[in-house]
Amino acid sequence: MLILFSKPNIQTPSPPEPLTYLKTKHKELYLNEMAFIKKKKTKFEWLIQQDKAAMAGQMPDNLFGILEALAGGQLGQGQAKEGEGKDGGRVGIGVGSEDDEGII
Repeated sequence: MLILFSKPNIQTPSPPEPLTYLKTKHKELYLNEMAFIKKKKTKFEWLIQQDKAAMAGQMPDNLFGILEALAGGQLGQGQAKEGEGKDGGRVGIGVGSEDDEGII
């Protein structure tokens, strides 16, 4: 027998399960943290602005400066070229005593 009209299977929602001890503590800590952040919002915004200003001050002004920084050196700011020490002596991999055979 074919039933064309059937009653839909409607389930009543069950009441939510009570929170476990850990979930209760997690929720409490989360709410405390959000209250702390809200209370200190102006200080956090000031710190973020200080960080942004410091990063902007460290950025090179032109394309060559950016490429030089990406290459790993800031040659224009008093650092020695790769392979040269401050006194003009050679430094780097393979420089040392005869015993180490150039392996560091």
